[in-house]
Amino acid sequence: MKTLLKNGFLIDPSQEKVPDIPVSVLLSDGRIEAVGQGLEAAGAKVYDCTGLYMMPGVIDVHTHIGYGSERDLETETKNAVSGGVTSLITYHRKAENYLETIPEFIDKINREAFCNVGIHLGLSTYAQTDQLETYVKQFNIPSFKYFTNYIGKAGVKAGVEIVSDANLIEWMTRIARLGGTLCIHAENQDIIEKRTAAVKAEGADSLQGWYEARPPICEAEAIMRCAYFAAKTGCRFYAVHVTCRESLEILRMMKRQYPQARIVAETCPHYLTHTTESDWGSVGKVNPPLRKQTDADALWEAIEEGLVSVVASDHVARPLAKKTGSIFSVNAGFPGCATLLPVLLEEGFHKRGISLNHIARLVSQNPAKVFGVRNRGTMLPGAAADITVFDPDQRKAVPVEFSNADYNIYQGIELRGWPVYTFINGWEARQPLYREQNPVPRGRYLERDAMI
Repeated sequence: MKTLLKNGFLIDPSQEKVPDIPVSVLLSDGRIEAVGQGLEAAGAKVYDCTGLYMMPGVIDVHTHIGYGSERDLETETKNAVSGGVTSLITYHRKAENYLETIPEFIDKINREAFCNVGIHLGLSTYAQTDQLETYVKQFNIPSFKYFTNYIGKAGVKAGVEIVSDANLIEWMTRIARLGGTLCIHAENQDIIEKRTAAVKAEGADSLQGWYEARPPICEAEAIMRCAYFAAKTGCRFYAVHVTCRESLEILRMMKRQYPQARIVAETCPHYLTHTTESDWGSVGKVNPPLRKQTDADALWEAIEEGLVSVVASDHVARPLAKKTGSIFSVNAGFPGCATLLPVLLEEGFHKRGISLNHIARLVSQNPAKVFGVRNRGTMLPGAAADITVFDPDQRKAVPVEFSNADYNIYQGIELRGWPVYTFINGWEARQPLYREQNPVPRGRYLERDAMI
């Protein structure tokens, strides 16, 4: 099957500017066959991309599939595609024998996913940490998740038994030898427990109260500790969902002190756009919490300077019913995959002048490089035919579609910049197709490479 995308503007993440001259892209058998002007292909299905921009498919590397319903793999990958996402990586954490369950999950991905899906494995038990090499070599999973705050009572509640600084250093050493990446949710649980008790006693049941229960120092201290351990063990440390100015200051300091350390910082759209002043109340509960406008401004500055090099959604399809009540008892997290690119186009490109090339680095090229995603994050011939074609000036109010979550924190807000076509493994998979009966899932399990 051949497909020709004609006369669009090509975004090359490795360059600083989009050329003024439109080009065409020929897709064949799931790969990019050619890129250039005046391309023709007999029998190819042609898409007129005049005035549109073509970039490597969006890769959302921070999602949580399986927390909405048993249909999450179907509904949330549909949701992803509606926002131009061609691949996502989900954090899979259960206290189970992954050697038995991951093959079943991979098979389910290949049968049901509407975009490509990779897996980060959460580490909960000692038995799991003893199997790291198998995960990397047999399942092509080179990235793992660790929570510094799952210690004591919090660890028991989450079913996690391995959290300690001594264990963290040991796991980092093992993962470094395997060429893997450790993604760390960094918060200090001692601070959380003491502050939460104080905030509850004060009756501060609000986003501000949640912020005070998990203050910036709680995150920044844990990031500093993890960055130091990473520098000493040689492990690639991926700091997930960085939220505040204090954490950014720590990251700058540690990168200066240990220039050889492999430290990558990620943030999420909601930390760039929402604060404790949001009207969403308990629906806006997320860990770490929403911060202040000064923190959002600092994150945008860190994106522009390159300190924060990945933006990902932290998507989880929490139903609204589980977000209603006291902020100390409702579930944390909310959906965001489908709005990842539109939010960056509106807030980054239109309002702050961040280049389209830089945005393509944040959501495609850099995620692919950090997590060893094969032949993606680029528009070079031979790469996988995962392509997001969008109109940066198309205006649309954010809908609530194709998700187990029946809300979106951006719903009703008009954003400029929406996908027009999304190609996954060479197949068109744009949103209207999902209104048909029995659409065909085109996603595949995303095998990834360790980087020794």
